Amino acid sequence: MLFDHATNDWRDVIPCINLPTLVVGGKISLVGWKSQQWIGSQIPGARVEIFEEAEGGNHFMFMENPEKFNRIVKEFMG
Repeated sequence: MLFDHATNDWRDVIPCINLPTLVVGGKISLVGWKSQQWIGSQIPGARVEIFEEAEGGNHFMFMENPEKFNRIVKEFMG
């Protein structure tokens, strides 16, 4: 499944998402934060949160800064 995900171009699918979406990224993540901003810009009404390096903005924000991550998710979920 990871191979399939990593080797496909999803750019044409992302704008078809029509559910509330929270996109979370980190400034020093292996996955570039600008790509996460782009994803959020392609999904109508998406919310994008980018963690700074000092906030635990690597790849596992839910472990590096669980307080902020959980707060963001809780706010998003209502």
